[in-house]
Amino acid sequence: HWHTVVAHKLPSGRCQCVTSESHMKIADIKTATAGQVLRDSVVTGLQCRVFENRKAWYLYYRNRAGVQRKPKIGDWPTITIEQARHIARGWLAEAHQGRDPSK
Repeated sequence: HWHTVVAHKLPSGRCQCVTSESHMKIADIKTATAGQVLRDSVVTGLQCRVFENRKAWYLYYRNRAGVQRKPKIGDWPTITIEQARHIARGWLAEAHQGRDPSK
């Protein structure tokens, strides 16, 4: 499952986020547009962020000190969904053990 989050800028200048949950398909990544964030519901914190010219995997987590980290895993399609999940699980395990894989 993935959560798709789309931020819309309101006339007031504030952003409104809309979230929907669905099974992730390659077509979803291919058709995602700049500004979208696809959040994985299989591996907590794994996201595919969509930029103007690329799509990239990131892992959001907090280290033992409570500091939020957002390291880039790699670009899609060079890194597949399965590979991104595998890497993210490994990084989360390291963080759980007190190491900080973002460094």
